[in-house]
Amino acid sequence: MATIRFYLDAQIPKQVAIQLRAKGVDVLRCQEIGWDDKKDPEHLEYAASEKRMIVTADEDFERLHAQWQQEGKFHAGIAQVAHESQHAVGVMVKELWYLVEAIETEAASLEKDIYNQVYRIKG
Repeated sequence: MATIRFYLDAQIPKQVAIQLRAKGVDVLRCQEIGWDDKKDPEHLEYAASEKRMIVTADEDFERLHAQWQQEGKFHAGIAQVAHESQHAVGVMVKELWYLVEAIETEAASLEKDIYNQVYRIKG
């Protein structure tokens, strides 16, 4: 069965990873691979190469998404957290868990609903 995997950039609180992992979700934080000081295009490249949906509060990912679409490049999804929600751990966990369940129950698919899409998380 296909499953969604996440890559959290530096603005996403560690507690999000802890809570999702407690539910059995595959989560990688940029800090765990020493990438907390990398630029956003590098984070997106890495997440795409690992087929991980990037979770970010950086607003320039909207621009990066549009650029990648124009260039025909693949990414494994962007979960764009609204600036005002970037510290709302519960909101992020709930929304990301919603995506996990949607994929696991086949209410959504990685190929159609996650890959090359932007999912917005608002508080």
